[in-house]
Amino acid sequence: MNKFFIMKKSIIIIFWFFLIVLLLYVPNFISRFFEKKQEFNFLNFTDIVSPEVVKIFKDRTGIQVNVTYSQGNDEVLAKLGITRGKVYDLLVVSDYTVDLLRKKELIQKLDYNKLQNFSFIDKRIINRYFDPKNEYSIPISWDVYGIGYNKKYFGELSEASWDLIFKDPENLGYDYKVSMLDDPRESLYLASLFLFGPRGVILSGLDKITELLIKQKKWVESYTNDRQDYFLLSDITFASVITSAYLRRLRKESKNYDFIIPSEGSLMVIENLIIPSTSDKRDLVHKFINFLLSEEIGILNNKKFGYHPVNVDVQKSLNEEYSNSLFSLTQQKSQKIGIFQSELPRTKLEDLWLSVKAS
Repeated sequence: MNKFFIMKKSIIIIFWFFLIVLLLYVPNFISRFFEKKQEFNFLNFTDIVSPEVVKIFKDRTGIQVNVTYSQGNDEVLAKLGITRGKVYDLLVVSDYTVDLLRKKELIQKLDYNKLQNFSFIDKRIINRYFDPKNEYSIPISWDVYGIGYNKKYFGELSEASWDLIFKDPENLGYDYKVSMLDDPRESLYLASLFLFGPRGVILSGLDKITELLIKQKKWVESYTNDRQDYFLLSDITFASVITSAYLRRLRKESKNYDFIIPSEGSLMVIENLIIPSTSDKRDLVHKFINFLLSEEIGILNNKKFGYHPVNVDVQKSLNEEYSNSLFSLTQQKSQKIGIFQSELPRTKLEDLWLSVKAS
């Protein structure tokens, strides 16, 4: 009898124990099962947001950022043309691409109540033509094109002209090859700057621009957007059209190379974050954008990729290597730094570039 009583009592205790456990943990399990997963899809350029940054964000917030990479704006435009943006929740694009997507209503407005770190953004890079009130885009990095050159060949240049790129080296008393951008927009802008000054692309001067680029081909060793380091390090070229960020990374390999913004001025490129109009992950995406704009993450990305940070506190905290004249802009030079802006159709640009490359 006692054994039966003890067994019955044990069964009751076990029953209540499991019931309590069930009541405590099953609701949590059910809520997790039905809860929408905290994640979104991010189409990134390869040198804008570090994978380490994505990992830190997930560790701190629990939000998973699924990152894929594009090779440039043309690829982004092609993917959005196919998907209408439905695959992605956040994208990196350059200035002129923001303008195209905004006009096609393929991107949605930002909620600045959720972007407290916007107040730290450098005022020089906002309110530009492609998004006058920054309603649809927010800068994540910016950089300037200039000339990367071999100091062993040219010596230390205190100033330079685009002559080094667009004039025949023989006429300058040199014998060298250059590497040129493989991009019709940027090449067109720089050629127009050389010919006509800092007034943007002169549409009436397209024939002269094309003629110059065709003539230049004689001393161009390579048209490339991402292998300037190879040609400079190998002494195949002695001058290259390059961004300051790219040259900064090259200087980690050798101090024989330097960067200079020509006296005529140059081209600025602003990379931006945008949200496709079809995304329903606004809250998650805004958390990530605000995170990217912070001082801590700005420093981390700058050390990884070398571009100019958008956060002014990051700029102040950079050491002397990043704040000297190699990478900073004087007021005089900044007035000559433009952004590509042209109503020239994309097909016209491609035809022009094809005529240059095929000549």
